[in-house]
Amino acid sequence: MSALKWWETAVIYQIYPRSFQDSNGDGIGDLPGITSRLDYIANLGVDAIWISPFFASPQKDFGYDVSDYCSINPEYGTMADFDALIAKAHNLGLKLMIDIVPAHCSDQHAWFEESRQSRDNAKADWFHWIDPLADGTAPTNWLSFFGGQAWSWEPRRQQYYLHNFLPSQPNLNHANPAVRAALDDVARFWFERGVDGFRLDAVHTINSDSPPYKNNQPNPDFQLGPLPQDQQPFFRQLHDTAQLNQPAIQRFSEAFRIIADQYDDKFLMGEVDGDDAVKVSETFTAPNRLHATYNFDLLEWDGLDIADMKAAISKAVEAFTEGHGIPLSDIAAIGFHGQTVLHRPPVPGHKGQTRQLGDGPLMTEITGRPVVFDLRSADINAGGQGAPLCPCYHDALMKFSRCDESVAIVNLGGVGNITWRDRDGRLFAFDTGPANAPINDWIARHGLGEMDVGGRIAATGTVDEDRLATLLQHPYFGAPFPKSLDRFDFPAHLADGSAVEDGAALLTAFAAAAVGRAVALLPGDIRRLVICGGGRHNPTLMDAIAHRSGVRTDTAETLGWRGDAIEAECFAYLAARRVAGLDASYPGTTGVPAPMPAGRLVHPHGSATLPASGDAG
Repeated sequence: MSALKWWETAVIYQIYPRSFQDSNGDGIGDLPGITSRLDYIANLGVDAIWISPFFASPQKDFGYDVSDYCSINPEYGTMADFDALIAKAHNLGLKLMIDIVPAHCSDQHAWFEESRQSRDNAKADWFHWIDPLADGTAPTNWLSFFGGQAWSWEPRRQQYYLHNFLPSQPNLNHANPAVRAALDDVARFWFERGVDGFRLDAVHTINSDSPPYKNNQPNPDFQLGPLPQDQQPFFRQLHDTAQLNQPAIQRFSEAFRIIADQYDDKFLMGEVDGDDAVKVSETFTAPNRLHATYNFDLLEWDGLDIADMKAAISKAVEAFTEGHGIPLSDIAAIGFHGQTVLHRPPVPGHKGQTRQLGDGPLMTEITGRPVVFDLRSADINAGGQGAPLCPCYHDALMKFSRCDESVAIVNLGGVGNITWRDRDGRLFAFDTGPANAPINDWIARHGLGEMDVGGRIAATGTVDEDRLATLLQHPYFGAPFPKSLDRFDFPAHLADGSAVEDGAALLTAFAAAAVGRAVALLPGDIRRLVICGGGRHNPTLMDAIAHRSGVRTDTAETLGWRGDAIEAECFAYLAARRVAGLDASYPGTTGVPAPMPAGRLVHPHGSATLPASGDAG
C-alpha cells in the first residue's frame, strides 16, 4: 500500500546464523535452520531479515573474517541451501539482507595470501603495506579496535600491514581500483542471487589513504562510557583525520550505490562510527551514497535513552495533575495510549503489528493510580486492525447529542477515520485515508513550518485533478471496511514535482476526497459530518471535504463538544470501560471476531491484568 520504499518503514530481524537454529545436530546453526524458522519469523510481522556473515571463513571473528565472499562456509550449508532460503523468504513476503565486509578480509583469503608473498606480485598493493620506521617499529601510533597496534609485521615482505581489527583481518586498500572492482563484483554476485540489500560492516574503517600515514592525535574529550567499546584504548585517540572516515571512502559507497540502482529496489545500510557519529552518518547518506547508516552511538545518544523517555512520559502526567490542581487521589484510573511509532494492519496470512512508546507499570508506580495502557495489542492479537479505537467514544458523544443515523463523525489526525451508527445501533468505523500527516510533512520538507496553518498555503495553490484522480485509484479506497492505515502509507512525496502551493493543494484535496470515498462506502444516507481532530482548524481542508463529499460539514464545537480534547477524553473513556469490564472494539470497527475491551490494567503494587471479554456497552 505504501508509496515509500520497503526499507523506509521496514522492521528488520537480525539473524546470527551460528547460534540461531541447528538443522543437523552438529551444534552449529546453519542456513537450513534459518529456512525452517522463516514461517515463524514472517508471522511476527517483520518485513525483512538480515543475516550476519555466512561466507567461507576461518571463523577467528566468527565470519567477519571472510576468506571467500562468494561461497558458503561449510558449517552453514551450501549455495543450494542459500538459494532455498531466499526463495522461501520471498515467497513469505520477506526481504533478505546479508552482511558484506568491505573494509577487510581474512588473512586466509587468496587475495592476501598472494599479496603477502612479495612486493611485486599481481596483488602486491591490494592491502596497506608500509616500511618500518628507522628503528624497526610500526609506521604510526594507530591502535586496533580489538586492542594493540593496528600494524602487524610480515617477514616475507619485510613490511607492516594495516588491520583495524584482528591481525588476521588485513585492511583492503581501496585506493587501488582493482580492489574496488573486485568488491563491485561481489555486490553483483549477491544481487543476481536475489539479495535485497546489504548491511555493510564497519564501512567507516575502509582505508583509501596512501602513505605517508599520519599519527592519530590524543582525544582530549575521552571519557569512559557505558558501552564495552568505550572502555578500549582505541578511543583515547582521534581518528577522523587519519585512521577512519577518510573522504576517499565515498568512492566505495558511490560505486556500490550505482550497482544497487541497476537492480530493482535494493537497500544499502552502512555500519559507521567516528569522533562525530552524527556528522559521519550525514556524510555517508549524502545523495547517491548509502541509503541509511547503522550507528551504535545512538544507543547512548542524549535524548534517546528509552528508560528516561518512559520516566519522562509518566512524570508528565504527574506534573499535569499538579499544575491543574487535580489531586491524584481523585483519579480512579489513567488511560494511557502513548506515542505510536509503528502501526501495521494485518494482511492475509500475517497478523498486524502496533507499538506505542510508554510504560504503564512505571506510570502506575510514579502516580500511584491504576493505569490502562497498551490499548491496541489485544485487538491486533485477536485478528483486528487495532484501529480506530475512538468509535465507542464517538458513539457515546453522538448518543449524548441525540444524533441519528444521518450523522457521521470524522476525525482528522495524521490519518482520517470515520464513525457511523446505523438505525439498528450497530457501530461501524474505519480509517478514511491520509489527513494531516502528508500535508504537514510536505510543508516541513519545504522549510515552511510544521503545518499549513489555516490552510493558507493550499488555498493559494491549484489542484491537479488528473493527478488526484490517479491517487484515488489506489485499491485502499474501494476496499471494504473495517480497515486501517499507518501515517506513512500515503506520504508527502506523492506530490513530488509540484510547486509548494500546488503540492499542498493536491494533498489537501486528497485528504478531503478520501473522506468523500469513505462516506460513499457507508450504506446509510449521510447528510452531516461532524469533524474532530486537528484538521478541523484548517478551513481549506474543511471546505474541500464539504465539496468533495457533498455533505454538510460542522466542527465538533457546533455540538458543544470540546474538539481539542476529544482524543484525550476518549482514552479516559476507554480506561473507564476497561475498569468496568466493558467492550471498546467491535467487529464493525476494528474487525475483531467478537466485542472486546481495550488495554491492560495495572494496579499500584500489583501486576498487569490481561483484557478479558466484557459486556457490550
